[in-house]
Amino acid sequence: MKAKQLQIPNPCSENWTLMDKSPGGKYCRTCSQVVKDFSRMTDTQILYVLSSADTKICGQFRKDQLNRSITMDRNRRVPDLLAVVLGMTVLLSAYPAYSGVPVYETPEISLISMLGEDTTKVEDNDEYIEIEFEIVSKDSHEPIPFAKVIVKGKFGEFYAGALTDSDGIGLLKLTTDQLDLAMILEISSLDFENKVLNWNRDWHHKKRYQIELEDGLMLMGDVYILPEKKAKRKQKREARKQKL
Repeated sequence: MKAKQLQIPNPCSENWTLMDKSPGGKYCRTCSQVVKDFSRMTDTQILYVLSSADTKICGQFRKDQLNRSITMDRNRRVPDLLAVVLGMTVLLSAYPAYSGVPVYETPEISLISMLGEDTTKVEDNDEYIEIEFEIVSKDSHEPIPFAKVIVKGKFGEFYAGALTDSDGIGLLKLTTDQLDLAMILEISSLDFENKVLNWNRDWHHKKRYQIELEDGLMLMGDVYILPEKKAKRKQKREARKQKL
């Protein structure tokens, strides 16, 4: 398959976080249509969905998904979307943090270590200091589920972590030693800008603190598939116009 480019010539200014949830995306009351969420899809999945559509599609994309060369994987021309759904079901059932139970560092099970963090060992008989963080959108103040909340030391060593539940709450459990060495709090979520904070010594046991994340680098609007050569010619014409 020849290389293509995805473009959104006229990005929409509607607020994604304020839209109503709908299967496959969110419902835009202004346009009376569903805006599909492509931000977590692979190039092959995106091309398959767009090529199969009978009408133009309005979607949300990450900026790094647009205006670049993409092709459909020859070995996976028809993505197994059912497998994706089943995979997510297995993921949600496999890790307790997704159901609202905090995940924190233990010798046997650690979701954060599975995600590639360097961990430090915690003994089962250690006493924990529990601190809750409520992660919300800065624009809508809605809770952000599945946000990753991590505590690190001076040199980036991992001490504790959790994923927020459906209410945006992440419960961190730290030993007194970890609390003394904590220097950095990192919060990240796919649809939002990552935030790094200096650890606050005023954060106390059994208390809850709210942290806001800004919307990530997303674009939303009617999306078009252009042959790469045509897309590059269009980009050159627009660049010449800007110079005039």
